[in-house]
Amino acid sequence: PSQPVVAGFGDPREFQDVFFRENPARRLALLAGLKGPQLNQFAPLAPSMLEKEGHPLVSAAIIKTFGNRWPEKNFKALSGNLGSKSLCLRLAALEVLVQKVPAELGKSLPKLLVSADPRIRGLAVRGLAAIDMAEALLHLNLV
Repeated sequence: PSQPVVAGFGDPREFQDVFFRENPARRLALLAGLKGPQLNQFAPLAPSMLEKEGHPLVSAAIIKTFGNRWPEKNFKALSGNLGSKSLCLRLAALEVLVQKVPAELGKSLPKLLVSADPRIRGLAVRGLAAIDMAEALLHLNLV
């Protein structure tokens, strides 16, 4: 019999402990089952969960699940994923950084702007526009 995906997790540490005992598919289901109050309550653990997670799809899901609630002091944890081999992980991190703190793109921005993937380039231009609209427009005219 299938257990409820998230019901019963009131304590964030309990959720995190159970989360890492599960396989990647179950971890994705646990993330998908989180609701508003739990998202708010568990968000402070997101950076440590991301650091500990070894599966790129689950890492991307952690970022997507908690991105709007990502702890401000831990945006650098997202920046480290901009160079990931996993496209879904790079896109998830880039999307949150562009929306929340485009200045965190920093030294990664030039490489992102010339990425082979058009989704990466598009998000990078949005991030550049948030920092310097004139430069973003100039960049659009060059490509």
